[in-house]
Amino acid sequence: MIKKCLLLLGTVFSVLFVGQIQANAAEATVSNWSELSDATANADVDVIKVSADLTATKSITISSQKTIDFQQHTITFGRYDFNIESGANLQLANFVFTGNGGNYLVSGRNSGDVTFAGTVTSSDSNAAGLVSLPSGSVKFDGVQMTYDNGTNSSVSVKAKNFTITNQSVVNSEAEKFFGTSVADSTVTINGGSKVTTNSNKGTTGDLRGQAWDITGRADFTVDGAGTELAVAGNEKQRADNGGIFLVQADNSSINVLNGATMTVHSKYTSAVLLQSRGGVVNVSDYSTLNLVQDGDNNYTLGATLRFRLRGQMTFNIQNHAKIDIDKKSGSAAAVRMYESGNTINVKDGSDFIVHNGGNGRASSRGSSNNAAIQFEGNDSAFNLTGEDSNVSLTADYGAGIAAGSHNVSIDAGANTFFVIRGNTSTGGVFDATDTIAMKMGTMKYFDFTNYGDGSVFAGGTRSTFTAETTNLSMWRSGSNLDGNADRAWQNVSYSLSGSSLNSLDSTSDTNMAQNYGKTSDYSKMNGNNQKPIIQKIFVPTNADKRVYVRAVTPQGKGEEPRGAIDDEVTAMIGIYDQSGNELARSSATSKALADMYGSQQSGLIAFDAPDKDFLKTGWVVKVLSGERTGQPDATATIEAPDVTVQSVVPPNPAKMAKTDLGTKDQRISGKATGANLIVHLLLNGQDTGIRATADASGEFTIDLPTGLQIGDQVQILLQDRDGETVGVLNPPTTNSTVGNIEPTTDMAYHDATFKAGTILSVTHAGELVWQNQFTKIDFGQHALKSGNMLFAAAQNTSEQMTVSDTRGPGGNWRVTAKVTKEMTSEDGRDTLENELVLKRGAAMQPLGKDDTILLTHKTTTDNDTVQVNKGWNQTDVGLFLNVPSTKHPVAGKYTGEISWSLQDVPGNN
Repeated sequence: MIKKCLLLLGTVFSVLFVGQIQANAAEATVSNWSELSDATANADVDVIKVSADLTATKSITISSQKTIDFQQHTITFGRYDFNIESGANLQLANFVFTGNGGNYLVSGRNSGDVTFAGTVTSSDSNAAGLVSLPSGSVKFDGVQMTYDNGTNSSVSVKAKNFTITNQSVVNSEAEKFFGTSVADSTVTINGGSKVTTNSNKGTTGDLRGQAWDITGRADFTVDGAGTELAVAGNEKQRADNGGIFLVQADNSSINVLNGATMTVHSKYTSAVLLQSRGGVVNVSDYSTLNLVQDGDNNYTLGATLRFRLRGQMTFNIQNHAKIDIDKKSGSAAAVRMYESGNTINVKDGSDFIVHNGGNGRASSRGSSNNAAIQFEGNDSAFNLTGEDSNVSLTADYGAGIAAGSHNVSIDAGANTFFVIRGNTSTGGVFDATDTIAMKMGTMKYFDFTNYGDGSVFAGGTRSTFTAETTNLSMWRSGSNLDGNADRAWQNVSYSLSGSSLNSLDSTSDTNMAQNYGKTSDYSKMNGNNQKPIIQKIFVPTNADKRVYVRAVTPQGKGEEPRGAIDDEVTAMIGIYDQSGNELARSSATSKALADMYGSQQSGLIAFDAPDKDFLKTGWVVKVLSGERTGQPDATATIEAPDVTVQSVVPPNPAKMAKTDLGTKDQRISGKATGANLIVHLLLNGQDTGIRATADASGEFTIDLPTGLQIGDQVQILLQDRDGETVGVLNPPTTNSTVGNIEPTTDMAYHDATFKAGTILSVTHAGELVWQNQFTKIDFGQHALKSGNMLFAAAQNTSEQMTVSDTRGPGGNWRVTAKVTKEMTSEDGRDTLENELVLKRGAAMQPLGKDDTILLTHKTTTDNDTVQVNKGWNQTDVGLFLNVPSTKHPVAGKYTGEISWSLQDVPGNN
């Protein structure tokens, strides 16, 4: 009974299982290599998911379309692989893998398709390649790949058609990443993908180290904004293997398109080696091709970009694209073009830039050492068309163009740039023993400069040079090539010919005909037809009597403009007050180098302030116009914004109530030169932190620090509230976010001298002084009457007579008074003798010619202030004029004098 039940259950289970397979025939999940093999062989299964780490036990043949998602599991391939049959399609996704050297994850002899997707990572121990499918297609589709294969020197990806797309991110450290020898191969990197292939194994074998090795005719394309290919290597191969990126098949193409970037950086060998007669390099539509080489490993043929054994290659750089080649050191040329018929076409605002750092020694004529470009064949050409198209060739220690016994032509159209700069001991920066043929329209800029002992051109007798309507400046050999030109002509058309282009065949300028001489006399020929720029107004201050403007002249494309040379640029400025009223306008011309308040500046134009006086804070300076001097049509571009004169001049020194201080003084008063100024107090040069504020009339009183000693110095510094300057070059140290403070010593700044703050000396150990005194005593105007008359002094209650004693406790002093002139009428006939009295209630004490003691006092504090007339009033206490009834004064105005005395007296007096 039990057996029958088990059989029944087994039968039911079998039926249910078969039903599930049929319902999901397109997908299977596997957990070991055997199940994976079975699933790939099952024609009903299209998608396979792996649920565990796998170890290969045999190779698996793929004959149809299969997608395997390893779901981030690790696959150990060992010596096994997936073998692709013709027409099969395999997609692998999301796995970590390892495999043996000499082996590939996927291989096949015939056509087929392999796609990598998801996240794919090689383990640290991996030595296997990725795909060997020479006649098939490989795609990286949105893959995030990190890959290395250790010391494996075989190509990691072999395919006829290789595509990296859909924002793939690929980072490979494999020695040889991609290779094909099949004709009509294609490599396409697009869709915003980021690809990095580094070959940094440091190998030297001939067949080693080429990160990209293309030996069959191929079209290589990097396409689209955000798409980037970066190739780097430290290999040292030479000859036909000498390059990190190799294309060695005729009629091949390299295309960098639609905003893409391709960068190849080699440490020792050539960055790119091309051996492709009829080959084309297209860089277009805001794309960039960067080639960098650190050194050439002492291989004289190891140029950064090398055309090897083949010519008739064409570079098309168009629509704001750029090729930038930088060879940092070594004697090999930066670009070496073999054979004849090589053409570089630069169009529509694009750039072809070459720099060679060289070996540190200026080359001689006929040498290609250190050259920017070396031509090894005839009939090579540069063609520049379209506004802002640019060729810039710079050799730090060689010729810009070294053509040897070959002819080279240059055709530069209107509004383009062409620069050749070099450094040769003999010969020219454009060096050819055969024919130089140059034709230039009205360019924006050309510059041919030899910084060595050589000349500009060294060409054969059939050489020709023509230039249309250009400004021309020439510098003689041995002169300062960064200074003013030795010869200059404006709007001139001219032609040269003969050996080294020495013969001036024609010119539209008679002065040039008479003074040109020979081309070999010069080391620099420059044509600049760009508008000057009024770049900036140096923000002026109220310490300035001049306004400075900087004028510059644009140079080569992408270069910093240079300061205008002597009299090259004329500008006009206007100066306006705060209400917009024009105060002055004036014109002046540029100077190549001038001093601006101790700062050497190029291209300065200086203007005097109105009346040659100081500028006022808040005035506005504007550039009204500018032009190339003598060429009114060459109006300057005005970039300089209007500027406002800034405040930097501190207040003038304060006037203090006294200049000497006592050790017991507690405060000091003074008058500032403006309202609401901040008063700072320094003691012996150190800020005490004590502050005060001047009132609307400038008056202030500030506390003194305690513990003053004889010999101390107190300095009062006034500070305005004008705030920090904006835009001033090197503002004075006296300016801060608050405003401008007086310096501690006299300080020169621009055209002004800032006076130091007032200094007070502590000269004595306290003092006994009048703090306030009566200066006039008025008894009023009264009618005469019979009887006694008593008149109070108005000062009894309207003013104060005070004494200050800062000598400390225990000091004794007294105040006395005596009449030094009796009250006398204006005509001097009548007097009121002994009539001035000091009244204390009913008692009256006459003031006579001898001292009368009014007050005695003993000081009890460090700073004692006593009001002598405290309690005085208009009735019975204070100073009075007493006229008794026995006197018969004559009506009139009477005046007299009282001498007040403050006396230091002993304590027992």
